[in-house]
Parts: sequence; structure tokens; C-alpha cells
Amino acid sequence: MQFFKRPITVYFLIGLLLSVSSCAPYLNDYSSAQESFNEAARMDNELKLKKNIENFADLISPESQVRIKYLTALEDIDNVIKSGEAKLEADGLLASAYTIKALCEWKVEKYKQSEATARKGLEALAKAKSAGQDVPPRDSAILMAIPGLIKADQAAKLVKAPTEERNYQAIEVKVNSGINDLDAALKSLPKGHPVKKYLLSSKLAILESWLVASADLKGQEGKEASQKIMKMQEEVRKEIKG
Repeated sequence: MQFFKRPITVYFLIGLLLSVSSCAPYLNDYSSAQESFNEAARMDNELKLKKNIENFADLISPESQVRIKYLTALEDIDNVIKSGEAKLEADGLLASAYTIKALCEWKVEKYKQSEATARKGLEALAKAKSAGQDVPPRDSAILMAIPGLIKADQAAKLVKAPTEERNYQAIEVKVNSGINDLDAALKSLPKGHPVKKYLLSSKLAILESWLVASADLKGQEGKEASQKIMKMQEEVRKEIKG
């Protein structure tokens, strides 16, 4: 969204997802799916930051290229999960595969599928934990945050509607629910974990949508709402700075 002062970028998560190399065919396919996701996220980041746009092909819009890349990554990782779920589970990679899939589905606006995939990922993490496997907090936090990331997108779209058509109450409900999702994910992470900054930036973005919507309120109600939201934004910025 153009009014966000700090654009959210899923590219930040690339280095936090597992990289694997193996002669096992299914792991090679997993790596290929991850590479597709990484490329999509890199292009997404460049687009959002409006850098190096001239590198995109003229015949296809940057937005379309990004979407195609995410769809490619989604197809790849979906095939890997379908063909090698048991092997992924045995190697402790199933939750990470679901994480990539959920993120891709979110980015191409397959919101219901993304939430369903996130739930499967959390189930896979719980199963891995009960089996005594090492369960890093990264995947768990991202999967927990998926509903909040989706609501951040939805809130941003709601505030793009013409002022006379915007419903402040609907936006407020969407924002508060999204904040709760993101806060739950944040609480699951240890202090100083790099995913925290990404989720806090997402929280700032959803608060920005709320602040824009609050301009529709009149008089004292609007003033109090905007002051409350700006105070929340300042608290998040302090958390980001550490």
C-alpha cells in the first residue's frame, strides 16, 4: 500500500527458511521449490521498494511476474508435499514445507487455503515435538501469524474503498483480530529472534490501515481514535528498535 511508511516484505523471511542440499530426489525438489519462493519474494521486495523495476520484462507487469513466481513456488512445494510427505516428516522438514506453501498462498490471495495450510503446519510441528524432534520457533511463529498477515491485507484493501463506502467498524474489527493473531505469534518467539521485527513491521502496517480509517470519524471520537492508534504505533516502533 502506498500509504505504508514501512513496506512489508516477505523477502525478510527467506534467510530464515531452511536450505537443504541432498542427492535425495525429493529434497532436490524441495530445494527447487524453495528457490522459486526465494526468487518470488526477492522480486516482490524490489517491487514494493520500487528498486530495479527496469529489470522486469516489458511484456508482463511487475505485479504479474511476482504472482507467477509465487504460483510456481506454490505448485512446486505442493507437489513435493503430495509426493514426499512421509519423507519430509521423517526429516523434520514437513512444517517448513507447509510454511513455504502457506506464505505462497497468502501472497497470491488464496486466503482460505493459506489458513488451512497453516493449521496443517502447526499440526505437523506438534507431531514433530511429541516425537522428540527439534522444533525451531521460526516456523511456528510464521504459521501462527498467517491469519494476522491475511487480515492486514484485507484491512488495507478495505481502506482503499471510497471514503463514503468505508465501514470503520468493520475495519476496526478486522484490525483488532489481526493484531491479536500477530501478538500471539510474537509471544511465541524468544527475545531477539529475527522474525520478531518482520511481525512487528506487519503490525505497524495493519495499524496504518486503522489510522487511515480513523480519519473517517468526526469530532472528538475521531481525535481519540487517531491518538490511540498513533500511541500503539509508537510502542511498536520502540519494540522494533529494541
